[in-house]
Amino acid sequence: PLEVGRFGTIRSRGTADADGRFQLTTYNNNDGAPEGEYAVTVYWPGKRTSRPDPNDENSDLPPDQLGLRYNDPAKTSLNVIVQGPATQLKTMELQ
Repeated sequence: PLEVGRFGTIRSRGTADADGRFQLTTYNNNDGAPEGEYAVTVYWPGKRTSRPDPNDENSDLPPDQLGLRYNDPAKTSLNVIVQGPATQLKTMELQ
């Protein structure tokens, strides 16, 4: 959420299918997101090229195929506004 005071709250999340379609989950499976303005973050896992480092808590994640361009909510160029229970989001092109 981008509204002041909501940034640390529970975040909505979803996993896209092969066609890029997804449903958001916040509290219960596929329940959507509360109304408001959101920064959109995207992580697209690639293939792991090495074994995880047991001394690095982040090494178990495969590399992001998008080069972490959309991974930080403070830096992502993507945002959406959720209005009402059935908001249709615009198509987003990732580069």
